[in-house]
Amino acid sequence: MNRLAFRALLCGGLLALWVMPAAGALAQRQSGIIGRTFIDAGCPVVTPDIDCSDRPYPTSISVYSEQGRLIRQLTTDEMGRFKILLRPGTYLLVPVSGEFGFPYAAPVEVTVRRRHFTRVIIAYDTGIR
Repeated sequence: MNRLAFRALLCGGLLALWVMPAAGALAQRQSGIIGRTFIDAGCPVVTPDIDCSDRPYPTSISVYSEQGRLIRQLTTDEMGRFKILLRPGTYLLVPVSGEFGFPYAAPVEVTVRRRHFTRVIIAYDTGIR
């Protein structure tokens, strides 16, 4: 290996060692909400041969400040997962309901603490009994 290649490799390694702790420190300074959305299976009759467990539900959620100001509209992934960076404070998560009111999920009040991600589960109801 020639000297130039060795120096480039050495500098790249030192840079990586310097950047990695900084990235970890940045993550420790962040706060927000991490969550999942689920929907009931909508089984009117439950029998042993029917899987009626809750399922991940992709949807949209509006995030409001304590003063009622819309902060952001977010969309979950296909497994109902979401993450949003927020400053410490109290927020209201308002899940989008179906066109005729179902599926429905109640709004959820969430408190975000400094340097912490608050975990939230939002459960949708199909309305099928």
